[in-house]
Amino acid sequence: MSETDMSTASNPTSGSSISTALSPEESNRKLFVGGLSWETSDADLRAHFETYGTVAEAVVMRDRMTQRSRGFGFVVFENEESTNAAAAVENQELGGRTVCSLAEYIGVA
Repeated sequence: MSETDMSTASNPTSGSSISTALSPEESNRKLFVGGLSWETSDADLRAHFETYGTVAEAVVMRDRMTQRSRGFGFVVFENEESTNAAAAVENQELGGRTVCSLAEYIGVA
């Protein structure tokens, strides 16, 4: 796989992608969300996190072969303050499951 191929995480069902080669400013606006239900859609993820600020992109990662959710996704906010606000909330419920952000995994939130 080329460097260009590896720089983008693609979601074939939505046609959207989130770059994994982000600038430091952009990476401060990106939030990893784990523990998603298999039924959670990109729209569900976006709607949930829009309560914290304007969402630039929300993608549930899917298996390339089966198109089934892999149980995690990414949300990119328009600004860092919204990202921090979302990451600071523990035990968020989405689709009947408790989800958590990367910040919670590493003990920042």
